Order: sequence, then C-alpha cells, then structure tokens
Amino acid sequence: MERFHGGNQDWTEWKETFSSYLIRCGVIQPDECDFSSDPAKYRTELRKFQKQRLAFLVDSFRDDAQRTYRMLPEAERVDFDKVCAKMQSTYSLHPVSAFEKFCQRRMGPSESLESFMMSLYSLMELAVAPENVETFIPLLKLQFCLGLPDGRVKETCVALCRPGKTFDEIVSVARDMIRAQRVVASDLAFGGIDSC
Repeated sequence: MERFHGGNQDWTEWKETFSSYLIRCGVIQPDECDFSSDPAKYRTELRKFQKQRLAFLVDSFRDDAQRTYRMLPEAERVDFDKVCAKMQSTYSLHPVSAFEKFCQRRMGPSESLESFMMSLYSLMELAVAPENVETFIPLLKLQFCLGLPDGRVKETCVALCRPGKTFDEIVSVARDMIRAQRVVASDLAFGGIDSC
C-alpha cells in the first residue's frame, strides 16, 4: 500500500485505494444484523473496527500529511471521519486543477480502455457536478475521443462525437476497433495473415 505523503498527492484517489486495502486486510465494519442477539458485542466490535481503521490510516501518513495530522486538535485526531475531512480539504484537487488534468488526460500505450474511462470520469467528477448532465456528458465524450491514441480509432470516434451519439455507443465503437487492431497485430506477428 502506497503511503500518503500529502503535497501534490491527491487525497480522493488515494482514499479509494486505502478503502480497498482495508478490506483486503480484513478491517471491515461489522454488520449490526450479525449481532442482533448481542448489542453489547456489536458495540465492542464496532469500536474495535473504528480503532483499527484509524490506526491503519494514521500509520500510512508521511511527510506533509503526518504534519497536517499532528496539527489537528487531539479530539479530532481520534476521529476517523474528522481526520479524513481534514485531509480532503487540504489535499484534494481543486476543481480547476482537476479540470486541467482532465483536459490533458491521454490514454497510455498499455492502458486499458476501462482504466482510461474511469480516470476521465473520476477527474470530471472532481471538476463538474455529475448532476449537470448537459455539461458533463458532452465534455466526457469529447475528452474520451481526444484522449485516444492517434490513428483510425481516434479519427472514427472524433467523427462520431456529436449530439445524438451516446457515450456508450462511442466507447463500444472504440472497444471494437481496438480489439480488431489487436487481433490483426497478433495475426501478423504470428504469420497468420498474408502481409503481401
């Protein structure tokens, strides 16, 4: 698990990874239904979970994040939600910065289409409220198309990026074209297609 240093590191992205890490480590909030016959045991298990979760969080802080944590009043340092709120307000991308990253985002050479889409969606969520569908979907469609690697896939998707075409339709075309390119490249690599 990567430590949280603060500075230019984005809290929102890191916190998602941290939440998954807690689950992998077995730090899971108890379900009250499992303890319906013994409410006292539920409260004990809940306190244990809260202490473990906070301990894992604080142990992951380094550098600026550690200093930020130490500057909190003692009553807030023992409250997971208050610590997270402080880190969120201090180390989350400002909407303008998130929008700049969104506009500059390009799909990496070995990156999956799904990973690229999720990254764009996360950045867009930080920059523009998703409820604002009029702005959100057209921007997401356009940046998805512009961020694709140069070539036929990008050209085709940019041409499709107009009102009336849904984001899912454009993604489907891109996915199919990328798969087809990989099949052709694989066949050429193994001599399956006559290249003459």
